Amino acid sequence: MDTVWGSWKRPECKSDFVCDQQVGRSSPGSLKVQAQGGGCFLKSFPVQPGRTYRATVYAKRDVGGLVKIAFQGKNDANKVLVPPQTAGAEVGTQWPELALRFTVPNTGPWAKCRLLLVTLSGAEGAMWFDDFAMVEE
Repeated sequence: MDTVWGSWKRPECKSDFVCDQQVGRSSPGSLKVQAQGGGCFLKSFPVQPGRTYRATVYAKRDVGGLVKIAFQGKNDANKVLVPPQTAGAEVGTQWPELALRFTVPNTGPWAKCRLLLVTLSGAEGAMWFDDFAMVEE
C-alpha cells in the first residue's frame, strides 16, 4: 500500500502507526495501527465541489472490531468543513472492503472545498488497511 500516508493522534494517545511489510491483502505491505486512545492515518486529495468521489479500502483486525473510513473537507484557508462523512464496519481477520461515496456540495461552506482529508481508523487494538483507491465518479 502507498506509504505516503501521514498519521494523527492526540499527545496523550499511545497509538502506533507503521507500514507493515509482512502483512497485506494482495501483496505484502499494508498500513498498521495499534490503537490505544485514538488517532488515524490520513491523506489529502484535491476535489471540486459538485463532483462525486468514492474511496475504497480493505481492512482487517487481529480480533473482531470496528474500522472506519471518513472524509473531512478543507477549504482554501485550511479550515475543516463539517460534518465529516463516515463509513464503518465490524471486521475480523479477513479483508472485507470498506467504501465511502460522497458528492461534495456546491452550496454553503462546502462550495469552497478544495481538499478531502481521508482518515482510516478504528476501535482499540491492531488493524491493517490495504489496497486503498480513490476515484471521481
